[in-house]
Parts: sequence; structure tokens; C-alpha cells
Amino acid sequence: MIFKRIAALACTLAAASVFAVSASAENYATAGIAWMIKDEWEHRNAVGLEALNEMETDQITCHHEDVNITGNGDYTVLFSGWCPTNENLQFDVGTLGLSTDLDVDAYPDCVITLTDCTIDGVTYTFNEQPEFEEDGDYHILKIKNAYGVNADTTPEMDVKQWNTTDPITINFSVSGLPEDKIEDNEDEVIVIDYVSSASDEEESAEDESAEESVEESSADESTAASDTDSVEESDTESSSSLSLLTISLIALAAVVVIVVIIVIIIKTGKKKS
Repeated sequence: MIFKRIAALACTLAAASVFAVSASAENYATAGIAWMIKDEWEHRNAVGLEALNEMETDQITCHHEDVNITGNGDYTVLFSGWCPTNENLQFDVGTLGLSTDLDVDAYPDCVITLTDCTIDGVTYTFNEQPEFEEDGDYHILKIKNAYGVNADTTPEMDVKQWNTTDPITINFSVSGLPEDKIEDNEDEVIVIDYVSSASDEEESAEDESAEESVEESSADESTAASDTDSVEESDTESSSSLSLLTISLIALAAVVVIVVIIVIIIKTGKKKS
């Protein structure tokens, strides 16, 4: 009986411990890639905000993977699916960096350290860390910066735009929080797909064009089938006309033969008499 009570008490304490750990787990902040193209002004100003055109009237079609920061550890954020499109021009990047909504006053000992960044398939490592700048309600570590100084990287990074829609990734680590991150956290990555209404209109136009092409093709096939039927009917009528003509000629020939026979018979009878 004593052993059963001890076992029950141990299970209760274990369950309480698990509950306490679960209850203490929290998202300290979110982080993601912020960017802006100078002179075209497409942008995503901070983590969690939309990717927008210059007038902020439409989204830019692209893919973001932000993260929930649940404690000290390593994280990766990603941006893909869009690049500036222009002829014979290379725009400067006003901003490209890691944006976070971390409450620095609540967690003054927290440090975010950039590990590496991959752009257009090239991986850059950081010789020195960019400044952790305040940006309104957010903070940002700028990697490309047309209005200031680019991050000190190997290889050296220029300030020009990226040229492919391949993933831009930033790997970083977090330290100084009260606890370590939740490993294998299925809620760590925040997947966001922004879609331009212009893209929807283009897809709709393409669908309509495809439907019209199918209808035109069907109409052409119907016309071709109708022409074939007309030709076949014409051939049938021609064959029928030929058949009637042949029968008429045969009948006429038979009549002529009969007349000839009758004439011969009459002449033969006269000779005998």
C-alpha cells in the first residue's frame, strides 16, 4: 500500500512538472526578413508586415518563413519568390536584414547574433555584427544598407539588388533569454505567402484565353466535320447520279436491241410470204 501511494505521488509530481514546463514555455518574439528596393520601393518593412508595392495598394507575390523565438538557440528565416525586374538596371537595396519585435526593455540581456546569409546562391559569413538598430516598434540587423554601411562579410557584399527568386536565408542565434528554445517545435516556423491581385488577374486572363482557345478549337473541329459531311454528301449525290445515268443507258440499249430484233423479224416474215 505504501509503495502504491509513493508511486501515485511520483506520477502526480511528474505530471505537475511537465505542466509547469509547458506553462512556462512562451514566444519571446518573432523574427523575419525585412527588405526594400530603392527607386522602385517594393518593400516589407518589418517582420509580420505585408510585402507591398510602392503605393501600398497591392501585395508583392512572394514567400516568407518567419520564426517564433521560444528561447536561446539557433533559428533560420527565409524569403523567396520575388526579385526586382528591370532592363539593364541594378537597383540598390535600401534595406535587407533581420527584423524582430523583441521587447528589449523586458529582456535587456538578450543578444541576437547573425551566423550567415545566403543570397542568389552565395553564402556570406559575418566578420563583425551589424548594429542592432531600433526601427519604430521593431529592431533590425541590416545586412544590405544603401543608406548606411553594408555588413562586414566574407565574401564582401555589395549593395545591389538580388537577381533571382531563389531563397534568401538568414541563420542566427539567440542568447540571454531565461530559457532555451523548444526543440522540434511545430509552431516555430510561420509560413506566409503574399499574393498580388495583379497575379490573380493575369491567371484569370490566362484561364479565359485557354477557354477561348478550346472553344475555337472545338469550333474549328465542328467546321471541319461539317465540311467533311458536305463532301461526303456531294460524293454520295454524284454516285447516285452516275448510277441513274448508267441504268438509263442500259435501258436505252435494251430498247434499241428489242427494236432491231422486231425489225429483223418483220423483214424475215415478208421475205417468206
